[in-house]
Amino acid sequence: MALYDYVEKSPREVSMKKGDVLTLLNSNNKDWWKVEVNDRQGFVPAAYVKKIDPGMPISKLIFLINGILKLRYQFKLFITNP
Repeated sequence: MALYDYVEKSPREVSMKKGDVLTLLNSNNKDWWKVEVNDRQGFVPAAYVKKIDPGMPISKLIFLINGILKLRYQFKLFITNP
């Protein structure tokens, strides 16, 4: 799962939005993981993603995603409303 937005900086990378659920293809490199997102494969910074337990109940996953999106919304409100 994407913890932060990331905009690709080379053709080998892929962009992602915070809260995106990614398919992990390779995590051998500690700094860059190969993932699939939006039907594209490429690399993203490992620090920008979190592994999700495949056995995680869907309710917990939805709670986690909603929490990330809520924090993102609150942060935007804080930045736009000084």
